[in-house]
Amino acid sequence: MTEKIIPVDGIGPVRFKKNKRSKAVTISIRPLKGITVNMPLFLPYWEAQRIVELRREWIEKNLPKIKQLENKSTIFSETSVFKTRNRILSIKSHNSEKFTAQLTPNTIELNYPREHSVSKKNIQDLMKTKKF
Repeated sequence: MTEKIIPVDGIGPVRFKKNKRSKAVTISIRPLKGITVNMPLFLPYWEAQRIVELRREWIEKNLPKIKQLENKSTIFSETSVFKTRNRILSIKSHNSEKFTAQLTPNTIELNYPREHSVSKKNIQDLMKTKKF
């Protein structure tokens, strides 16, 4: 699968993903992931961009809804109690300069650099989009 991010005027960055199993162009808008266009391998990027332009009205109508969902999303802190089916989220600051994550049988341990605030947008985004 090949992927390209192309800025579209008035919409912002759009992720174009070529997939050998795709038979048609699909456009999705998801919180924290943005706009994604899945497309067949044989279709040129310019043609997918043309389809995005044809669907501009739908995208512009739905982007504010997605932004609203992103703004309502959970804000994680060291006192947050967040449980998944099998684990409990643990958030702590540490002396390292890097963000780290560790999966144990009972917990998901997220550690962020002590000099940063856990409430900052970049730390929150990293915690929300980290894949384990």
